[in-house]
Amino acid sequence: MRPGLRELARTVPPPHVTECELYVDQVLARLHALVDDIQTEEMALSALKEKWRQMRRVLREEKRAEGEKEGKEG
Repeated sequence: MRPGLRELARTVPPPHVTECELYVDQVLARLHALVDDIQTEEMALSALKEKWRQMRRVLREEKRAEGEKEGKEG
């Protein structure tokens, strides 16, 4: 083997290492995608929770207004 090829052979990783690295990269990419999905779901859930709080406030205010109205009439 020529000296240049020997150096090249030392710098190029064996095929099984490359396959493992590719697999790890695929797994990491999938995990990052899952994290992104979870963050999106968390934002949607937060928005729903805030909407629910607003609806409860409105409902409380409506009940209070009805109670005051009935109190004045009664």
